[in-house]
Amino acid sequence: MKQEFCEYCGVELRRGHNRTVDHLVPRSKGGSNAKENRVLACSFCNLLKGDRMFTDLASARRWMLKRAKLTAKRLMIQVTKYGG
Repeated sequence: MKQEFCEYCGVELRRGHNRTVDHLVPRSKGGSNAKENRVLACSFCNLLKGDRMFTDLASARRWMLKRAKLTAKRLMIQVTKYGG
């Protein structure tokens, strides 16, 4: 089975859990449903991006840092919880 990753933050995607399809140019802004306009994204990044174009996010860098911190926090909880 091929591994898939979020186009925005790089987290590994699992079918049925956190895997969503995002439109680079949102359909609400005239984007098509063509394959070239779709990317795989985790549910967190897709929700955070919303109907904006990624290039329109004024705080893109801060957004990615926030995502990285949340991922690190989740990993620390798993390590603590499972004694890894």
